[in-house]
Amino acid sequence: MLQEYILDIIHTYEAEIQADLICVKANQNGIIAQAFANQTLYIYNDDVTQKINVDFEINSIAYGHPLSMNPQYIYFFGQNIQAYDLEKQQIVFTLKNETATCGDLNVWNQICIAHEKTLVFWDLRTLQPFNCILAHSKRINTCKFNYTGKQVTTTAYDNYSRVFDAYQLEPVTTICLNKKNHVTSSQFTNDGKHILLSTLEQPLTLWNWIDGQVIAEYNSINQQRYFIEPIILYNDIPVNIIFPNDNNYLQIFNVLEPTQRQLRYCEFNSNPVRVEKINDEIFLLYADKQITKCKLQ
Repeated sequence: MLQEYILDIIHTYEAEIQADLICVKANQNGIIAQAFANQTLYIYNDDVTQKINVDFEINSIAYGHPLSMNPQYIYFFGQNIQAYDLEKQQIVFTLKNETATCGDLNVWNQICIAHEKTLVFWDLRTLQPFNCILAHSKRINTCKFNYTGKQVTTTAYDNYSRVFDAYQLEPVTTICLNKKNHVTSSQFTNDGKHILLSTLEQPLTLWNWIDGQVIAEYNSINQQRYFIEPIILYNDIPVNIIFPNDNNYLQIFNVLEPTQRQLRYCEFNSNPVRVEKINDEIFLLYADKQITKCKLQ
């Protein structure tokens, strides 16, 4: 079933910069970070804009966990790993290591860092690594903790998605797709029992990662050309999956009824439109230099 879904536009941000966009991230307080390929970041906090220049190339960024010791930190992953304190407006520490492709933080003040095929776990209280895992046979493109911070889900260019315990060396489980599917992202649901997996091909799939079974499939309008990650909106239980496609359509799937799909055209002039969650009501749509804060009516 296809129908139009109305969006309520709350605010629009646009950076005055000539550089390629790397990514956009937001925390639960609505503070938005926009990273560009020329080592520049813009931080939007309501009507206040802050510009940050970093001395190395950034591949991705992430906020501290909202229940951790330092939720006001934002982390830069690239040739180094740096933590920036948004309140003090200064770099608080730098981890000198191999180039990081991506990373994530958990509630226990631990950080998971992907270096090509390897996952490295650090304790940020001591600034010491405590585990190193050869996770995939090709480069890792996503790694994300579950809500408890005990497990990490990864995807890589070897077309596998895996779940690891932060203190073990072998995967807890491996989801193997066929060679024609190119895995782009995976994320835990809030209850930690399921993983939402996206590929460049369709569909999105919801997995019970414990027994390796597909729970639901959500068919996209067309094959993706870009690594676009979906978001999940909750009302105690998962309600909607939001997933833009290459034609700048915002696809909204009902989690419990996969065949129900609603569309809204995104009025962006450039591809691809991507999505980032602030909370279960408000999210961001972004492309190039433009960010639109919105919610579903």
